[in-house]
This record gives sequence, structure tokens and C-alpha cells, in this order.
Amino acid sequence: MPYGAENTPVEPDPVRTGEGRKVTTETPHWGIEPVPNRLRLLGLVDTTLLWTNLGISLLVLVLPAYFDLSLKKALLATVVGGLIGNAMLAVAGLIGADGRVPTMVLQRAPLGRRGSYLATVLNVVQCLGWAIFELIVIATAAGLLCDKIFGFKAIWLWKLVFGATATVLALLGPIGFVRRFVRKFAIWAVVASIVYLTWWIVHGANLGRLWSHPGTHHGSFWLGVDTVVAVTVSWAPLVADYTRFSRDRRSAFFGVGIGYLLPTLFQFGFGTILVLSRGVDPNHPELILTAIAGGGAAAALVLLALTVDETDEAFANVYSAAVSVQNLVPRVSCVAISVSCSCSARSSFRCSACSSRTGCSPARTTRNSGSSERRRFAWARSPRGSPASSCTSGCISRPISASGRAP
Repeated sequence: MPYGAENTPVEPDPVRTGEGRKVTTETPHWGIEPVPNRLRLLGLVDTTLLWTNLGISLLVLVLPAYFDLSLKKALLATVVGGLIGNAMLAVAGLIGADGRVPTMVLQRAPLGRRGSYLATVLNVVQCLGWAIFELIVIATAAGLLCDKIFGFKAIWLWKLVFGATATVLALLGPIGFVRRFVRKFAIWAVVASIVYLTWWIVHGANLGRLWSHPGTHHGSFWLGVDTVVAVTVSWAPLVADYTRFSRDRRSAFFGVGIGYLLPTLFQFGFGTILVLSRGVDPNHPELILTAIAGGGAAAALVLLALTVDETDEAFANVYSAAVSVQNLVPRVSCVAISVSCSCSARSSFRCSACSSRTGCSPARTTRNSGSSERRRFAWARSPRGSPASSCTSGCISRPISASGRAP
């Protein structure tokens, strides 16, 4: 075999694969082979919706607490970092559309087949870690909201529900996820949650005072820029897993770049207002949802937004972990690996320090992305000690404060 032939995108022979007899728009069984043109169905709108949905996370809103910048400087850092980071992410997405294979398979070109295995193992570990983290925070926050509405938490039940939901979404594949879930349901719930959240953040915040009287801050502007860039490019190891299904290079580049830029600007921009005006505690981001929910319909809306906005990120980590594993064992079904990855994530909820399944924050991890090694939400991964928590490893199953705000 000529050198580099394994990295050349070649459409599989329909006669050998049996894929040519029935045209389908679903991709749950598609492995790491180059995606054929008939399955490159995600246009500019679909790709933009996908990355807008993946980019929205209500729990990210408190990250600007670590900027320690005035409103003007924080917003400027958000714009500068957002443009830089999303340009880098868009280029990574374009490469995925050109190669038509997952990110870990693309690593065979610079690293060789065996060299890509090391990157694959690291990517699988961080994907599973993030899936665990997402499911724990989702289940904990849902339990707190459920307790506020119905009087019981049932966190263990929420873990099962959201874990099963992430598995089902992973089995749909990127095209099924966008067309069956995002288009028909998720994007509308996301829009509704953003509208409510925007009103809640701005309501009661004296924007004029925050703008004209910034107060005393000691943060670094460029550290804020670096944080925004790092948050964005942390998706680089996953982006090609989805843009390989993009219709063309233009759809991949602008869909990823614009799709992720919009939630980046929203979350860091309004997150800055939220932090400066309400003093949200960044050590316990899951309590933001209980603070937002005013009770009744508002709490139900936030619970719905939680389900949509956060479960899709668990889906992305489960799906990408499964696709990455196939770089090691290409003959194993992606469906079987997806189910195994999801079960592994759900079975890892036991807290080693308190020997309970009430939910604990995973150990601090990072996601390598080119020249930036992201300190992705260290505050959520390694909560600083709280007198209300008896677990030294970071158990977050109990409310730390009634309102979710800093004392």
C-alpha cells in the first residue's frame, strides 16, 4: 500500500459495503470510513443549529467571575477571544469536512496510525470524563429543581434518565440528532430558555451603573481573552466527528464558526452582567438554576432548558468517545461502543471518598486543543471546600446555599 493511502478520503464501494442499495439519512452505524457524498447532508443552517445548540450551557454563565474585570473590559475580552477562538474552531471544522473522517483518524496523517492511538486514548478518557461531569451536574441541578417543585430530589433517577437520553441521542448519529431532535424540539427550547434567562439577568441589574462606575478590579484582560479562546478551541478534538457530514467546506467553516460564536458572546456577555450584578457563586454552578427558577412555570421552563441545553453536550461526548474508540477497533459497531461508553459514564458516579452515588464532581481534567491547554471550568471540576459538603472529593449533591449566590 502506498504511503499515506490510509488517510486519503475514498468513498467505500457500495457493492462491498452494501450501502448503495438503500439511501438513508441516518448515521448511527457509520464508522470511521470517509463519509460518502450521499450522507453529507448537513448544510449551513443544520451545522449552525448544531453548534449553537452545543454551545449553549447555562452552567457556563458564571465563568466570567474569574475574569475580575469591569463590564467594558469583560465584554471586549469576550469579543476578541470569541473571534479568535471561533476562527480556529472553524478551520478545524473545515479540515474535517475535507477529510470526511473523524478527528482521531485525521491524526494518522501527522502521527501515523500507531501514533494516533495515543491521541485516541487521551481523547476517549477526556470525553468520558466530560460525559460524567455533565451528567452529574445535570442530575444534581434537576434534583434541586425537582425538590423545589415537587418536594423530592431523586438524583439517582435523574442520572438514569439523562444518561439514557444521551445514549439515545448518540445512537441517532449527527444527522438524526440535528433533524429529529435539534430542528423539531431543542432549538425552540433553547430560544425560550435564552429569552427567559436574558430577562432574568437584566431584570434588576443596573446596567448604567455597571457601565459608568466599573469599580475596582484586578483581573488581566488577556487572561480573559485566553479563557474565552480556550473554552472555544476545547471542542477542536471533536469537531471533525460532525463536520465530516457537512455538505461542503463552506457549510462546515461558517456553520461551526458562526454557530459557536453566537452562544459564546451570549454566555460570556450576559454572564458578566450576571456575576457583577448578582454575585453568583462560581464554585457551585448547578445552583444557578435554582436561583433562576422563580417557582411554578419558570422552574418548569428552566428544567426543560436544562434537559435540552446540557444533555446535548453529554451526547457529543458519548458519540465522539465511541467514534474515537473505533479508530482503535474499527470492526466493532459504533452502536455497541456508544452504549458501552454511556454505561461506563453512568457507572462511574460512585464517589470514592464517601462511597455514595449521590453525585460528585470529577477530578480536574483538561482538553488539549493545539497550542492551548484548556483549564476548562476548573471551578466546576474541583469545587473548593464548603462547610455544607461532607465529602472531601467534591460531592455536590447538597445545596450549598438557598439562593445559589455568594454570601
